[in-house]
Amino acid sequence: MQIKKSAEQYWMESDQQEKIAELSFTEDKQTLTITHTFVEPDHREKGLGAKLIAALVDDARKNKQKIDPVCPYADAQFEQHSEYKDVLL
Repeated sequence: MQIKKSAEQYWMESDQQEKIAELSFTEDKQTLTITHTFVEPDHREKGLGAKLIAALVDDARKNKQKIDPVCPYADAQFEQHSEYKDVLL
């Protein structure tokens, strides 16, 4: 599934082009603050939320930005993935 991006959101769509997973964030200078993640119930337990976070981490690295994971799911992902520490605020 392809990750789509806008200025304040990353998301994935179903084959019917319905949004099934999303990650919302705000950007302030060099900090991205993850404020919300959501995966439709029928698509949970497939790692979609984790893929969205990984994509944001990759982009933060490329842009030399830090991430503040205020969303509980995002915070848990950062605790589980020590390889994300380089972008953690």
